[in-house]
Parts: sequence; C-alpha cells; structure tokens
Amino acid sequence: MKEINNRLKKYNWINTKELNETLNVLSEGLNEPSLNEWANIIYSSIENDSGISNQQEYLLSFIRESSNVFRSLPQTQFIEWAKQSNRIATANGDLGKTYVDSSVDMLKNLRPRHLLDWGNLGLSLFKSSKNSSFLAKKFYKLSPAINIASSYDDLEKIVDTCKRISARNIDYSSKTMDWVYKISQFSPNDLKSWNEIINKVSKILIKDFEEIFQLLAENADLINQRKEFMKSLIKIIDSNPQDFYLATKKSIEIFSDISSGYSDEYEKMFITLSANKTDELKGYSLNFQSLRRGLSKEKFNIWFGHGIDIINSGDNVEGYFSLDSPESKSLFNELTFSVDLDIEKDILKLYCCALSGQELGVQSSNVMVDKEIGWFNSNLATTEGSTIYLPESIKKFPEKDKNFSWLKVIATHQVGHVEFGTFKLKLDSPSSYFKDLRTSLIKKFEENAPKNTTEITDMTKFFKLFEDSKLAQDVFSVFEAYRVDEKVLHKYKGISSAYKDVKKNALESRPKIENLPGRELLIELIIRYSLSPQKLKAPKKLEYPLKKLLNLLVILGKPDSKIEDTSEATLRAYKILIGIKNESQEDFEEYDFEEESFEKFEDPYNDLLEFYSFPAENLLENEINNSSEENNNEEEIDNYSSPQEVEHWGEFKPELSQLLLEMSLGEAEFSEDGDLSDISAEQLEEMLKDSVDENSDENSDDAVESEITQNLEEALNEMQTEKIQDDQSKFADKFDHFNEDGKALEAV
Repeated sequence: MKEINNRLKKYNWINTKELNETLNVLSEGLNEPSLNEWANIIYSSIENDSGISNQQEYLLSFIRESSNVFRSLPQTQFIEWAKQSNRIATANGDLGKTYVDSSVDMLKNLRPRHLLDWGNLGLSLFKSSKNSSFLAKKFYKLSPAINIASSYDDLEKIVDTCKRISARNIDYSSKTMDWVYKISQFSPNDLKSWNEIINKVSKILIKDFEEIFQLLAENADLINQRKEFMKSLIKIIDSNPQDFYLATKKSIEIFSDISSGYSDEYEKMFITLSANKTDELKGYSLNFQSLRRGLSKEKFNIWFGHGIDIINSGDNVEGYFSLDSPESKSLFNELTFSVDLDIEKDILKLYCCALSGQELGVQSSNVMVDKEIGWFNSNLATTEGSTIYLPESIKKFPEKDKNFSWLKVIATHQVGHVEFGTFKLKLDSPSSYFKDLRTSLIKKFEENAPKNTTEITDMTKFFKLFEDSKLAQDVFSVFEAYRVDEKVLHKYKGISSAYKDVKKNALESRPKIENLPGRELLIELIIRYSLSPQKLKAPKKLEYPLKKLLNLLVILGKPDSKIEDTSEATLRAYKILIGIKNESQEDFEEYDFEEESFEKFEDPYNDLLEFYSFPAENLLENEINNSSEENNNEEEIDNYSSPQEVEHWGEFKPELSQLLLEMSLGEAEFSEDGDLSDISAEQLEEMLKDSVDENSDENSDDAVESEITQNLEEALNEMQTEKIQDDQSKFADKFDHFNEDGKALEAV
C-alpha cells in the first residue's frame, strides 16, 4: 500500500487525502495481489493519458468512489467493476467518470451480478461521437432513478429502444431517455407500460417513431389516468400496428374534449373492442364522435353491443364499427330515425331562450313524471313557465329531419305559452276584444261563496265560475293553444313551414266526428278548424252554435289578442256548449266557414251575467257533495268526455302551471306567516281531480288523489326551502328558495 501511495502522490493533481482514505479501506478487504491489480488500473490510465483532462477526472472519481463501491461488492466483483470502469474510460474518459459516479447509487437497487451488464448497456450506446457520448452518460446518470421505479429488464428495454432510434435520430434517443426518467419520477407505476409501448413502437413503427413519440409525450398525463386503455394500446401495436397512431390520436382528442362527456363511455367500449377485434379499433375511434352525436347513449349501446354479439358468434364483423358494413349501417339508420333529447338538448335550450328572451330550462318530460304529481304523460310536452319539458325521443317519421322538425315545433308551442303570457292570467286585467265579464263574475262569486273559501291563483278562481270545470278547461285549452299557434306563426316566419306540416299531420289522426255526441262533436270541430281552416261536416241543427264558436276562435287568432281574451272567449263558449245536449247527432251537412263570413261578435253581456249566477246554497251544496245523481244536468256533465289530445299541443294544466310558475317566481300569495299553509289538501285535490288516470278504479280514486296531493305538497315545499343549483330547470332537481321568515309547507 505504501508503494502505491508513494508512486501516485508524485502526481500533483491526485488528492492525496482521498487516496489514503481509499487505500486504507481497500487494504482491509483486498489481498495484496488484488490491491495491486486495482492500482495497475490507475497506472495504465495515467500512462495512456494523452493529456486530456477527462482521463484525470475519471481517475479522481475512480479513487474517490472505489471505497464506497467496495463496501457494496464482494472482492472479486469489485475488481471486475474496476476493470469495467477502465474499459469504459478508455473509450471515453467522461463516460468512465459518469459510470463510476453513478455506481454507488445504482448498487442500492441493482443485484451485483448485473453491474457489469449495466456498464455494457451504457457502453453500447456510445458510437465515438459527441452526441452518442452525451446519450451514454445520460443513461448512466438516470439509470439509478429509473431502476428504483422499475427493474433491470426495463433498463435493457430502454437501451434497446434508444439504440434503434439513434440510427435515425440520436436527439430523439436523448428525448426518449429524459421522458422515461420523468415517468419514473412522477408516475413510477406506469413506467413498465410506457417502456413497453415505446419499445414496440421503435421495433415495429420506427419510421413514424418521432411523430408517435411526440403524440405520446405531450399527452402522457392524460393517458396515465386510463390504465386499461394503455394496455389496449399495446395490443394494437402487436395486432394492428398500422392503426396505432390514428387510433391513439383520435382517442386523445375524445379524452381531451371535456364538453362532450363521452370519455368514459368511449374508453370502456375501446377496451371491450380491443379484447375482441383490434382491427376494428381504428374505424371505431375515427367515427365514434360523429356516430355518438347521432344516437342517445342507450341507442348507441344497442348498436355497439350488436357488433360485439356478431364477433362473439364468429360471423364476419369487418367494417361494422366504422359503419361500412351493410348490417351496421342498417341498424344505425334505424336507430337514428328518432331524435333524442339528450343529443339535442343544448341547442334546444339556446333555441327556446332565444325565442322567448328568457332564461328557460329544457328537460325530459320524465322529470315531471318522476315527481309523481299525476297529471302528465311522458310522451308529451309541457311547461310550467320556467322549464320546457319535452319527450325523450321523437320517432314519428322514418326521416330524422321530420322528427327534429316535430320536436322543434312542440318546443316552440310550449315556449309560446311562456312568451305570450298563458300562465299570467289576471282577472282584473282588460281583454282586447271583449267587454270584460270576469271582474263582475268573480265579485258575484265571492259574495255568495262560503267565507272560508280561499283560491290559490287567478286561474283557480276563474275555473270556479264553471259548474262543469272539465268542459271549461277543455274549451280554454283549445282556445289558448290556437291563440299561441297563431302568434307563433305570425311572429316566427322561419318555422311556419314546419309548423304547418305538424298541424297537417295532427289532422290525420283526429277521430271520426259522426260517432261523437253533440257537445264533444262541437269541440272536435273547433280543434280541426284551429289546425287548419277548412270545410266542416256538422249536424244541421248545430250550424249556428258552431259558427258562433268559430267566431270566438278567429278573434283569438288576431295578433294583439291576450290570455284575458282567451278567458273571456271561454266564458262565452261555455254558455253555448252547455246548452247543447251531449247526445248522438244526425243530418250532417258540409259547411264552408270562411273567415270573412264571420260577423262581428255580438256580446250578450247581460245574458251572460244572468247565466253565471252563484246562489250560496248551490255553492255550499257543491262543497259538501259533488255527487251527480240528483239532477239531470249533472248527469250530462258526467257523460261528457274530453277530446282526443292534439299531440304537438302537449299537456296543458293551466291552474297547476300558474301555481308552479308563481311559486318559482316568488309571486304566490303567502299567508301572514310566510308559508302556504292556507292551501288545504282539498284545494290541491280540486286542482288535480281531473288529472287522475281515467282508467283507475273508482274505489282507488281518493287514494290516488291523496298521494298526488302529497307529492305536490312536497314539491311546493322544496320550492320554498331549497336553492336552485342547476340553471337548466327550476323543477328538474331543486326549486328557488324564498327568503320569507316562515315555516315549511305542511299537509293539512
């Protein structure tokens, strides 16, 4: 040891202190021949040194680090390490130094038997050029961190990848090494998968490596979140490498498109398809978004599942997922005949808001049904003034354009109710075309009504004026639907063509008039005329009342008519209709009721005041017992049936809708305590009694109405106590909160 010390200390660039410390450590574990062998490595390096400083830097590191490496290795392997470092330094001094400096950290997680192999891996990257030296040194520096995150096998794989890339572009080899290191630091669990992917790309797709590497590197964080998707990428490289780039690029676009909300759905299907038929993945990926936009989630699942069934059955599935096969195209076209609300919802919301100039929500009609209020058909549209409820799917026609036009028309009609004030009826507001009866009639009614009678809205007060509220509501609904339609056609010329087509289609499904009794027949004829002015076939004895009714209808079609005109027209029409016996008719003739033939409506004001009389005893009797057994007039009322619905008009319940709107706007009449406890269950049931399914058993009617009333009370309670969270709807999830200091709605 002394001889070694004396021989080396004459070189003034050697740190004598470090040399002595290293010799002391080595002499304790190495025999003299081995120690001399170690020293000979230094002697030979000095003798072969051409004066370039990098050899001296290598020797300084070698002397300094030898004691640390020796503590981690058996004697024999230590000498092999020393010889290996010399071989590497002979090729390039800086490279030898880097190898030595990294050895101690590398040995913390590397089996000693792999140490020499690790040195050879780095040396294999060196090709006597400056760039290759830089790459090999980078490998030695980064290896300890990469090895901690993975294994020696992955080091072999990354060197294999970089050697292959270096033949084309050594700069990309360096970038690849940096990227693998970055993954080892920030996503170590994904290192093995990424290393596998880029290695396979370098073997199979070397010509496109740079483009693919750029794509993967820029989107690594996004892909890292989808572990199963990464495994599927490996399958594509093995089975259909030519599809790898496009399938990956399109997948990244879908994952990046947060607005579509399709990412998870796409990934699950991608994984399923990769497990069954990887050669269909490219077509599926490239066409997914356009196909998905054409179908609802449920229907897209049907289409996709059918393709998987074909694969499982062993039949030819080629071109199915790119929509190239006839079977795929046929099923897709069949499914896309319909227009689905979840696909068109956003654009319909913009459309409805633009038409009305108000912030309106758009929701599925099923939302209303789920509230179990009991008055709504999920296949029809409706509104309560703040949200437009539309059917989930329209599939009336074999052409998608026609189905979309239908959906747009029914949405427009509901918006018309909002824009043109259907639910803002005020009994003290004047009409435009009639001498107002309502104020006088309400005053008479209130004078004779029981003192404890409390009405909730102007709509409920209005319909209390009629003995047969069902008939009155039907007339009001037809008149108001016509008024709204005419205003839409007058104001929005762009939709008039589609609107007229829908009205024409509605005419084709109307019932035969010959089978209808008198009162129902007249309402049916009003509906037909409201859909399209036309010749009407009617019993001769009903010509005059029909003309009077149509005269009222035409007035409501004028551009400046108001909801108050609808109410006044209803009062007059009801008087005409109630005087018609609801019995079978005969002696039909065809009449041409042209608009010019209608004379100015003669308003029998005094007769109407006299007709609507409200004796206190009758009102009290109706409160106590609504039975129809004691007078013949009420028997006729019971025999009356509402007309067949006009589909594009949707559901229309003006009393309840006005209540819900006023609640959402904070305009409902509260008690002094600030709640709605003055609304009795009986009053709510009165509003709902005609909403119960007509097919319900008689014995169950009370129970059904009670349940519906409770559901409505709960809904109203929500309106008072919960702040709306979603601007899509005031009735879909939560209702506006009212700030009054009061108690919650309680069932009476």
